[in-house]
Amino acid sequence: MFREAEKYLKEALTIFPEQVAEPLRAMEARNELGCVYRDWAMVYRRHGLDPISQEQQAKEQLEHCLAEASQEWRIELADNCEDLAQVEFARGPEGYDEALRWLDRAESYVEPEYYIREDSGLPQIEEPVQGYWLMLGKTSLLRGHISLARSEMQDAKGETDTSRYQEEAIHHYVLATCYFLAYSPRAPGLDTILYSIYGHLRRLSVSRLYILREHAVRIANIYSIDATRFLEMFDSTLGVLKLISE
Repeated sequence: MFREAEKYLKEALTIFPEQVAEPLRAMEARNELGCVYRDWAMVYRRHGLDPISQEQQAKEQLEHCLAEASQEWRIELADNCEDLAQVEFARGPEGYDEALRWLDRAESYVEPEYYIREDSGLPQIEEPVQGYWLMLGKTSLLRGHISLARSEMQDAKGETDTSRYQEEAIHHYVLATCYFLAYSPRAPGLDTILYSIYGHLRRLSVSRLYILREHAVRIANIYSIDATRFLEMFDSTLGVLKLISE
């Protein structure tokens, strides 16, 4: 399937050469090709195969997009940087710092008025560009995954205080859920996103999850946002794990 996708996207690039009539279409095709190589590398890693070639090709295609793109394509540029962050995150601990740098760059393309700030709630924008909400949701989600992965690294080393990174993760997850809801309350991908958070949280103990739930409530209060959807997922996690523990 990856080889088929690669073939069709390379063909697309011959239809939409960058410097002719459809530069944005060409960027989209090249970005998709980079994402194919990224996901291909992830599958190789999962099965103990060497992902280096696919990772290099993913970076090559995605960085080419940045080099050729117009600075006016803010959402596309942000999305491309988030894809590069995903490539680095998939590499494991050695890629986390670089992933965060790409997330910083992705967020630099988002207009400042779209950010949720303390005591302000979700910004009320008369005619919002929905893509900005989506991008902030994606970057916040990946920041949460990185924080939780660092917590798991500490735990594997036998370190007892992993709370800092766990609380960071919850902070990012609460904001991510709010941004995704702003993008679309009925977005079909939201359940998948919440399930991905559930998949990370379910490894924690019930007692720790109770503590982190309270932290989620505090974050919602600090930012004056509605965290109901996130807490519903959290309570589902707690309910299942509590039954198992009993």
